[in-house]
Amino acid sequence: RPSTRATYRRPWIRWHNWATSNNISPTNPTPATLAQFLAFLHTEVKLSPSSIALHKSVVTTWSNPDQSTALATHPLVIKMLKGISATKPRHQTRTIWDVNQLRSWIEANPPAQDSFFQTSRHIAILLLLASGRRIHDLTLLHMDPTHFQRVPPDIVLWPAFGAKTDSTSCEQSGWRLLPDDTQPLWNAVSWMEHFLTLRAQRCGTQPLTNLFVSTRGRVKPASRAIIAKWVTTALTNAGIDASPGSYRSSVNSALAQAQVPIDVILARANWRSANTFLRHYYKTITRSSSMTGPSLGRNFAPTV
Repeated sequence: RPSTRATYRRPWIRWHNWATSNNISPTNPTPATLAQFLAFLHTEVKLSPSSIALHKSVVTTWSNPDQSTALATHPLVIKMLKGISATKPRHQTRTIWDVNQLRSWIEANPPAQDSFFQTSRHIAILLLLASGRRIHDLTLLHMDPTHFQRVPPDIVLWPAFGAKTDSTSCEQSGWRLLPDDTQPLWNAVSWMEHFLTLRAQRCGTQPLTNLFVSTRGRVKPASRAIIAKWVTTALTNAGIDASPGSYRSSVNSALAQAQVPIDVILARANWRSANTFLRHYYKTITRSSSMTGPSLGRNFAPTV
């Protein structure tokens, strides 16, 4: 087939050039010369094992069809291929930090309720842990009547347009925060109310609608970079060496490994495709211990 010939052409040219330069017949190689060629591809050309296997197939198929099987299955050739494959670094399993490690640090170091910074950081972390959404999505939250609603006992946040997946036909779902009086430190609703009190004191008469604002200096909307710095300090203090964007992977990987249905994970985290989550975000969790924390999943529900 034309596609097969196109795939084989370059390996054949490479074999022909090598054989000619080494005074070897390109059309009648011995097992020893083929093994030598494969070693050359590995040590000098630095080809991958799969590419080297393709070159082997080309040489055995095109050089002398009558000897193709005998050449391809010769012990020298097989051992050379096995040796080359053995030198390839073992694939490293993708891992992600354990949410419980962060929870443990927060429980040991609860935020000071009179600190606007610590309260802002805590509510940002609560929203990330509860929803599994992006840090950028936090910048789309506002507190004007259009985007912030109290539906006792819940609070509903309607993010502004601008999420990564937003389009004219599909926008990010709302964030419904559900109270949990049995876990005061993780009660997003009560912490949100306290945060709003401190925020009002910080903003004074300035008409800012952004939910998150700077915690020092001039009062202004908190950018993604600012919020990322807040939540990164918690990771660092908890002994977690990871980027702020890793919250999304860690939270949703934990849900998946807790047997939460994939459709539920996609709806909560505002994903359209399971393939996106499984290929780019799902990772094996590096367990810090056997400890378990409160299920923040029950404090949040997507709403439309």
